[in-house]
Amino acid sequence: MSKLIQTFNELLSHLDQQIQKPQNKDAIADILGAPPLGTKVQSLHDLDVMQQFRRELSDGTIQMDTLHQILGLVSSIMKAVI
Repeated sequence: MSKLIQTFNELLSHLDQQIQKPQNKDAIADILGAPPLGTKVQSLHDLDVMQQFRRELSDGTIQMDTLHQILGLVSSIMKAVI
């Protein structure tokens, strides 16, 4: 496995860990006595676009459409985290 793919996989693992960390309870939920809000967390490793990106990266044939999808995904994650 190339160093680039290894680094990419480590980045995805780090992002997955950050997304799956338990969040503090919502202040409104505390006041209302409601259960904490939940979301459906999906592993980045399992996304079709990530599998396609890995294949194209390994083959050295990264398509602009795939790169655009990856950057869009990273952008939406960063907006949610920040």
